[in-house]
Parts: sequence; C-alpha cells; structure tokens
Amino acid sequence: MKPNIDLITLLLVASLLLGTAEVLAQSETDWHFAEGDEAVQVYYRTLPSGNVEFKGITTVNISVSSLVLLFRDLENMPNWVYRAKNVTELKEVSNKERYMYAIHSMPFPFRDRDSVILSKIEEDPVTHEVTIFGKGVPRYIPETADYVRVEAIESFWQFHPVDDKQVRITFQGYGEPGGSIPSSIYRSQVFRWLVEMYLWRLPYTTLSNLRIEVLKTRYQPQSDTSTK
Repeated sequence: MKPNIDLITLLLVASLLLGTAEVLAQSETDWHFAEGDEAVQVYYRTLPSGNVEFKGITTVNISVSSLVLLFRDLENMPNWVYRAKNVTELKEVSNKERYMYAIHSMPFPFRDRDSVILSKIEEDPVTHEVTIFGKGVPRYIPETADYVRVEAIESFWQFHPVDDKQVRITFQGYGEPGGSIPSSIYRSQVFRWLVEMYLWRLPYTTLSNLRIEVLKTRYQPQSDTSTK
C-alpha cells in the first residue's frame, strides 16, 4: 500500500505558518537536501524532540515591501498557502501586530483544523531584513464543533534583501496537527522516514505559489516602505 503523501504532509504541518521555539533555538546545522529545483530548495533535519523540521528557500526579484503586502492580504492567502482554506483578521493591535484566524483543509476522514495566531512583523533597521513571527493563542476565541483547534503554533518567515532587486525568502518550521491523532504516530521512526521522503511538498508548493502571487500588480508599492 502506497503512503498517503498528502496526509503525511498535513500531519506534519496542519497550520498556516508553523514552527516552534525549539526551531528558533536550534543551530543552523544538520540540514539535509530534500527536494527542489533552481527556484525553490527544501531541506530537512531531525530536532532533539524527534520531530522532523523543514526549511524552504527561494530568491525572488521583488522588494521586501511587496512581500509584506502579500502577507497582509489575508483574503488571498488560500490562493498560495498550501491547504489554507480561509484566513481572516480578528483584531489589529497595530500596523505590525494582529490576531488572525485560519481554517486548514484536511483529507477524509480527518476533520478540518482551525488556528488562532498572533502575528508580529519585525524589521532590522540596518539590513532591512524582515521576520514574521506567529504564536498560537488557541484560547483567544472559543472553539467550534466544526473544526479541531491547533494548539501549539509558532511561525518563522524571513525576508533577507540580497541586493536592491532580490530578496531571499526562508520558510521554516514543523507542526503537530492536534485532535485525536496519537503523537506516537508522527514521532515514530517509520513516520519520520516518510516525512523525510515527502514533507518537501508543503514548503515547495507554498513558495512556488508565492513566487507567482507576489508579482501581481496590487503588491507593487509606490515606494519601498517595508513594514511602515
């Protein structure tokens, strides 16, 4: 019986932009090439917890401001973020901080997931590198009977200006989908092997779609204001 590749990917990352504090604390070592082409490259490594983490990288001829505008357009996210069914804003705290609600489609027989994320944007004043962090706040709004709430989320996206015309994008993370799926399944040796074989599809698909979406006219600012 062939493994369900889509399910393997979804079990690994059931949310919009996933990662954890463990990811941020890990050193930049032990990465192994998983899959990719000239446009998008995907790597993986095993964390101390036994989870398998991915990192997707691509470089786009665009400004950081265009990428920030793309990420602020929540309504359009389902058109490029893998398995994002709907994304809405719950509350804007400031121009750089807001609460978001996302619904993520899952294949039968699993129920769709939802998540509540506090998103923050930070910009290095010297390098103009922009990092988007997201932290799960599952109790911010009540759960509904229609979806399974994703409990633990921290996100990590980074936009690094290579020069005046190019930006290197890094999408990094891993996740646990919540619900009734036993942690022993996605932490088993066999499952980690399957993840290493197939998890590249999530970051690869998302980054490939991003490369197309960010070039659309509505994401081209009149002036490069970055996160302002």
